[in-house]
This record gives sequence, structure tokens and C-alpha cells, in this order.
Amino acid sequence: MNKKHLIASLPILIMVIGIIILKNAWAAIIGYHAIILLTIIIASERNFQILFKGFNLTYLLIFSVAGLTSGISIYILWPIVSNSVSMLSTLETLGLNGFSFYIFSIYYTLTTPFLEEYFWRDILFLNSTKPVLTDFLFAAYHTIVLYQFIKIEWILFSFLILSLTAWMWRLCRMKFNGLIIPIFSHLIADLSIIIATLFLLEL
Repeated sequence: MNKKHLIASLPILIMVIGIIILKNAWAAIIGYHAIILLTIIIASERNFQILFKGFNLTYLLIFSVAGLTSGISIYILWPIVSNSVSMLSTLETLGLNGFSFYIFSIYYTLTTPFLEEYFWRDILFLNSTKPVLTDFLFAAYHTIVLYQFIKIEWILFSFLILSLTAWMWRLCRMKFNGLIIPIFSHLIADLSIIIATLFLLEL
């Protein structure tokens, strides 16, 4: 395991501590973002211009529509994939009740796409057209969160979809030498999931 793989494993540890041990979503996300920012600070090279490069309208539309299906799929499939614990009680257990959930949602949606894409698709970037370990580690840390909400048999499916997504975003970054498309489609995906969650909480 090289240095990039070791760093890419840290979000999994942070999620285990924040979600499983502390049962606090704020601790998990702040810890995760702190790891990203610390990695950026100590990185030998930083290229913030890549955040604003790589625009292609066709690919932007394709990736954005794909991102939009995240929330739509969750909303439609929720009766099938959700575990026996209600989403509301799970969110409350993680410290996301009432106003806190809305503040968390705004913070998460506005920061995570930028920080994650720069972290996973640039700082930890590996120049390969094949799936690499960091793609799977990106997916793995998400499954710790998903385990709180969905049936265990759907965890593997979610892992595969997230690994494919990470791979596609990395290939897009390679093709256009920029992160605009991954960032924007990531933001669309996160926003659609938040909206789907709000609709499900109303049920």
C-alpha cells in the first residue's frame, strides 16, 4: 500500500469513529473534511486551477443527469432497500434532528463536492484508465454511512455503484484535465439525495 492508498484509507477510519463509535454525523463530516484540508496543506504540489478547468457541455449534461438519478433512485427504491429502523430516528441518533439537519445539509452540499473531488480526483489522483484502489476506498467510506439506513444486502450493490462512479469521475478528470464536470455532477447528486431525504421524511 503506497502513501496515497494510506491517506485514502483515513476517511474510513474517520467514519467508523464518527458514525459507529460517537454516533455523531457532525463529528464524522468535520473530521473527514479536516483530513482533506490537512492533506491539501501538506501536499507537495497544489493545483487549485484544476477546480475551474475541464468544461464540456455534453459530458456535463450526461454526468449531471446521472447524478440526478441518485436522489430519484433512493426515493423510488426506499421501501425496498431501507432497513427496519426509520430514517428519522436514525438521523436523530446521529445528532441530525430538526434545525441541525438543515444546517448539516446546506454545509454538506456546498462543501463536500469541492473538497472531495479535489481530494480524491487530484491529490490522490492515479493516472490509470482501469479501476484503482482509491476508487474502491472512496466507495468504502460511503458504505459505513449507508449501513445505518439500508439493508445489508444492498450495501454491496451500493459499493459497486459508488466504485463505478468514482472511476467515471476520475476518467472524466483525465479526459478533460479538470474537475468542473465531476464537481458539478457531484453537487447535483448530493443535492438530489438531500431533496429525496426531505421528501421521505415527510412520508
